[in-house]
Amino acid sequence: MLRLMGLNHWNGMRCVMKKIIEAIAKNKLSRYSYSKISTYDDCHYKFKLKYIDRLKVEKLPIRALEKGKYIHKLIESYFTLRLLGDTINMKTVEEMSIEDYPHNFPEEVSRCISIFHSLINSDRFQKLFPVDVCVYPEVEMEIPDIAVAYIDAYVEVSSDNSVILYDWKTGKTTKYNGRQLAFYFLLLNHLRPEIKTVTIRYYLIEHDEILEHTIDENSDVVLETKGWIIKTLEEIDRDTLYTKNMNNCRFCEYKDYCQKETSEILREYHNKINKEKR
Repeated sequence: MLRLMGLNHWNGMRCVMKKIIEAIAKNKLSRYSYSKISTYDDCHYKFKLKYIDRLKVEKLPIRALEKGKYIHKLIESYFTLRLLGDTINMKTVEEMSIEDYPHNFPEEVSRCISIFHSLINSDRFQKLFPVDVCVYPEVEMEIPDIAVAYIDAYVEVSSDNSVILYDWKTGKTTKYNGRQLAFYFLLLNHLRPEIKTVTIRYYLIEHDEILEHTIDENSDVVLETKGWIIKTLEEIDRDTLYTKNMNNCRFCEYKDYCQKETSEILREYHNKINKEKR
């Protein structure tokens, strides 16, 4: 998902958004994200199960993940209200965030809301996101000959055509992914060729800390990533076998299916779904 944030006086943004939406309406291709391409790179068979067969596996609830997802939704709801110009109150924010309510860990709700309050009222947040910054709706971008993809981060485009991505983190630390940042750079640079640098800021919410990395068009990782994207998409288009990478099975959510034929997997899956509907 791409959430574009630009200063109000940058009128060109609305025009750009209109062009993006028109391009999406005409587009016939499948939409690819960094996650999809990475999944195929890790294991062709997992890509098939997850994105072609759309096989869903049951996952044990993880407290940290549900907590993080709910906090992310609260932040998203907050920025949506700002975009609409509505009065921001906590009741409305909570109502808009109900789909990601941590049902398995309801005791975390008050803590999540407290963290969210501390975030939006912090001096750092107020300086980074003043009231004259508007957040645009989620869209996808058409990138001819490369990919059709989305960016899972908040994107601020400055008047000097530099770009800052904000990625909210609820853990104690985070790992920098240079290839993912390069992927985002290629998308944004294609959208607006004058964009020459992209910075990602990992906002460690509970620690009021930011970790920052910047790349430009001459970075080695940008050139490497462009070749990787094109090569991987060509492989996906040609693939009919979807071989398994057995080296990654240990921590894969689909590992229980690896010894079965695809037809057997799908039959068991649909039988289970039908039973649940009765």
